[in-house]
Amino acid sequence: MKHALRSALFAVVGVLASGLHQACHAVEIRGIGGKCLDVARGGTINGTDVEIWTCGVRYPNQRWTFVGETIVGIGGKCLDVSGGHTANGTRVQMWDCRGGPNQRWHFSDGQLIGMGHKCLDVAEGSTDDGTLVLLWDCHGGPNQRWTLLPSVIAP
Repeated sequence: MKHALRSALFAVVGVLASGLHQACHAVEIRGIGGKCLDVARGGTINGTDVEIWTCGVRYPNQRWTFVGETIVGIGGKCLDVSGGHTANGTRVQMWDCRGGPNQRWHFSDGQLIGMGHKCLDVAEGSTDDGTLVLLWDCHGGPNQRWTLLPSVIAP
């Protein structure tokens, strides 16, 4: 009994430490015009749009954590390519994390590359707040360049 209790305690401490480790590694993803990757209106329902917005230390919808090949945002939702499509202009949204190919991303040479080897792209290269983020053929332009910065949420 004592051994089982100690094992359970270590398991709980391990889970808490893992969560803290991930929380400490939250990032802000900055793109064109110094704007941040942002979950529209801080939404936490499936299908919420992803856009760029002026960065702010009080915006939890601009905090991202890389968990394996997924990028997790507000509400524990994952950055997701709508419908798993690979056509240029396909919406990028937030969705329950399932780890499918439409939720796998890797960061390479300043680009976030996802489904079909396509890049996370700011529509039409706009720097306006609220501009949607889409999937597009990788071309290395400024609307596909991203910088990962440590994230700190101000009280």
